[in-house]
Amino acid sequence: MRGLVLPTGPAQLAHEGKLTQWRVPIKPQPVGQLIELLEAWTPLAPVLREFEGEHGGDDHLQACEEWREEMEAVTDKQSDWIRCPFGVPGASLYVREPWAWSGDLDVPEQERVAQGETWYRDGMHDSPGIRWRSATQMPKWASRTLLELESVEVERVQEIDIDGVCAEGLYEDNAGWHWKVPAPTLGYYSSEQCFANLWDSINGKREGCSWSDNPYVWVLGLKLAGPPPEGEGE
Repeated sequence: MRGLVLPTGPAQLAHEGKLTQWRVPIKPQPVGQLIELLEAWTPLAPVLREFEGEHGGDDHLQACEEWREEMEAVTDKQSDWIRCPFGVPGASLYVREPWAWSGDLDVPEQERVAQGETWYRDGMHDSPGIRWRSATQMPKWASRTLLELESVEVERVQEIDIDGVCAEGLYEDNAGWHWKVPAPTLGYYSSEQCFANLWDSINGKREGCSWSDNPYVWVLGLKLAGPPPEGEGE
């Protein structure tokens, strides 16, 4: 099972089932003929289902192998590059977010969340006395949210529309557009400005991944599946 790193606000929305899309920069960014290949990209699972529908049986297996060989030839044997690292539709993803725990080693790992020994920086436990850890350091046992990957698409980040902005958890009130939880007093004038700020707060320092760079991104369609099951992954 793969992990999906989210900052505090979006992680809380994911836990509440209100985060239905998330965009992640494709690494590395495509160059040359890879751009054409990427813009025509579809997840592996739908491709295999299409072959199965057309051929079935041994023909299906041969068609899949021919497709893989063609992919390797076009990408100069870099077919791994074109695979979405988060899997194909139907995959499970556990949310990794800023967190802390009591450090009580007497409590088994699988019980630390249920017994309240694990905390999440969602605005409710933000105390200077808590030693917060990075989302990238969160093991699976500490995660409180399991998501199902419903769809995977490819686009440029600036192609996001109002529906995509709202699916990423941004919302509008009388003070403007917001993405932080809890929201600041003043919001952003437009949904695009708000999303661009969220994007750059996460990806702005990565080479070629800022909003102005307009990178290619994986568009992950997400659905809340519940708490992660015990005994899988790290």
